[in-house]
Amino acid sequence: MSHDKDGYKYIALLIVVMLLSLFVKISAQVSGLTGLSYSDIKYGVFSTRFVWIEEDKWFNRYAIEALRSGARICPLVYKDYLFEYPPVIGLLWQFTTCLSIYLSFPEKYSSNEYQLYAQKASQINFLINAFILSTAYMLLIFVLRKKMNIYYKKLLLLILSPSVFMYLFYNWDVLCIFLYVLSIYFYSTKRYFESGLYLGLSVSTKLFTIIPAVVYLIDAARSRKALTRFILGLMMGLLPFVFLIVYSPIGFRAFLQYHASWYCENCIYLLFINDIFSGIHKYLSIIAESLVVILAITVYIRQKDLHIASFYSLLGAISLSYVFSPQMLLLLIPLALMNLRSRDYSLFFISDFLNALIVPIFFVELGLKNSPWNLGSLTQTVAQLRNIVLLYIYAKGLMHLRSS
Repeated sequence: MSHDKDGYKYIALLIVVMLLSLFVKISAQVSGLTGLSYSDIKYGVFSTRFVWIEEDKWFNRYAIEALRSGARICPLVYKDYLFEYPPVIGLLWQFTTCLSIYLSFPEKYSSNEYQLYAQKASQINFLINAFILSTAYMLLIFVLRKKMNIYYKKLLLLILSPSVFMYLFYNWDVLCIFLYVLSIYFYSTKRYFESGLYLGLSVSTKLFTIIPAVVYLIDAARSRKALTRFILGLMMGLLPFVFLIVYSPIGFRAFLQYHASWYCENCIYLLFINDIFSGIHKYLSIIAESLVVILAITVYIRQKDLHIASFYSLLGAISLSYVFSPQMLLLLIPLALMNLRSRDYSLFFISDFLNALIVPIFFVELGLKNSPWNLGSLTQTVAQLRNIVLLYIYAKGLMHLRSS
């Protein structure tokens, strides 16, 4: 294809940007620049369990004490310690953690040497996850270009996205959106079982993609055969939750309690109630999310465009959630490329840029002993501007669809 004649240049650029992003993360870790180096994978999960060993994260203290005392064992995710991510990520985490422990710890070591090996395992675990996320990201680009027919020039907006640069190795969101885009592709080719399967797996990776599943179900209901296959695939994709419940009831309960107790993280409702721990944020979010689903159904009924309806449902759900961590924007960027007009994507890029600034500013303010969580801080000013831009795009899109 003529549009692919310069494809190698774009692929080379993609690899350079990924390597540069990883280099910045690693070099910032060495330099102590927390705003650039921070990753939930390394600091939020691994370090709190295995380096700093926060006691409230552990159900089975014997497992971590044995590892710390010189027994090279691999503690079990959900069973031995709290893991706040859905089961597909849990399975991946079990693999990467065990591999990093066995690559870092010798068969025999003393308790005095534990911290040295734990730090080494932390870095190896991060690099293994970075490789997996890089692979998922490259496969996402491949699917968007080869299967969804998005030209490389347009994909530049994804390749050069400020938020992708900042947060590709921050968390596992790119894995979720890769699975979700696969679901879209298989649905468009009428392979309903595969579509449902990948949609279910995306939900088992990050919960947010359950919102557009409602629109998919309504569309599939036009054909009993399509609906049956889609539901069967969706149930298969959600089976990891069933396995988790059976495997570790305490781990599943802790997973639910963790998310139920989370505070308003960069949420739009802070503009009305400047208290991140206010329970009202959650109620407002539940009401808003319900309205998002209703509006998505309305859009689908009027337009009969599954992709548009599912995109706006996810855009509304994330923008109106009481938890809007910066890396979550990665769930929207590929879908925005597929569904937004050029003028609206220019606005979306503004939110992308603002979003990339949130974590670096957060740690700068934290270092200055300012509170980056409360309204009036620079962190929340940037986060709220991002939210307002996204909600403007959401409202404008719905109005346009209503009038067309």
